[in-house]
Amino acid sequence: MLFIRHLRKALTVSSNFMNDTTLLPLRQKILLWLTISIGLFLFVSYNLGLIHPEKLTLFILFYSFGVSMWLLAFETLVDLDDNRIFYIWLAIGLTQFCFYLLTKDNENFKIYRSPNIDANSLLSNYLSDTTTSSLKTLLFFLISYKLFNTVMKKLTGNCLLNTYRQMSWSHDTIKRKISGLDVVFNVLLLAVIIISALTR
Repeated sequence: MLFIRHLRKALTVSSNFMNDTTLLPLRQKILLWLTISIGLFLFVSYNLGLIHPEKLTLFILFYSFGVSMWLLAFETLVDLDDNRIFYIWLAIGLTQFCFYLLTKDNENFKIYRSPNIDANSLLSNYLSDTTTSSLKTLLFFLISYKLFNTVMKKLTGNCLLNTYRQMSWSHDTIKRKISGLDVVFNVLLLAVIIISALTR
């Protein structure tokens, strides 16, 4: 019941902000709508058995990984400097994390590795045993972003920019020079996404 309350809270908060055009850029509305819609579809599909479990677990992995990657790679990263937008995503991240906690021991989401892989190897000890472990990715990404953005603002006075998809050292949307610190933090955020999606 706890995860249902968190889900309702996330939907309510997101809906209130998405209805106010003065608060959310169109890119945020689109990504929030897709994130919530696909998340609900996956939830309903699991409960009603609409998708084969093997395909469903793969969809969950791509969904969890994709949302954080989209936030990082596009101008949606710059929008997170607005606390109102950040807290909408935080509510969604917490909801996904609750689903992760509820399903981390669920046999339906178990990953069965090849018997050729040494179960006692360092890699096997850290790799996740369930595909739903990727549902913690968004929360870890947002916490890391908040930390890096705070450091960035204290050191430079500027918010953290997305450096992926930029064709020059001048940011296309913000129209300021991309610094080495922007690049470093973007690489670290990518590492956070990959590590949190694949590890326990």
